[in-house]
Amino acid sequence: MIGMKGFLVSEETFETAREMIGGAGIDGLAREGGMVHIAAADSSMTAADLNRILYENTSLAAYTDFLYSAETISGFMMTLQNVFTGFLLAFAAILLAVAWWSSGTAWEAASGGIRKIWEF
Repeated sequence: MIGMKGFLVSEETFETAREMIGGAGIDGLAREGGMVHIAAADSSMTAADLNRILYENTSLAAYTDFLYSAETISGFMMTLQNVFTGFLLAFAAILLAVAWWSSGTAWEAASGGIRKIWEF
């Protein structure tokens, strides 16, 4: 998922990261921030409705970059899981093909040696 990331770190690590971010200048792709988790009391309200109400009635838009619903985050995680599963299956298929090939060549070498012995 490309976008904002959140990390829980110790105070010492946070200060080290803050110094690195400050020293990066224009090349700094990170910044300090926080996360706010907001849920609607009415479970029938959609994420789009909640965002609209928050943007119209508060100054939240001035302080936020991204708003994601739980369904959106879930979709990102499912995509990540599917990509990982695809790589794992491709690796397993290649490993299986190499195992079949190597066991086939080993069998041919062994059976060829046995045939050679019996030809005497």
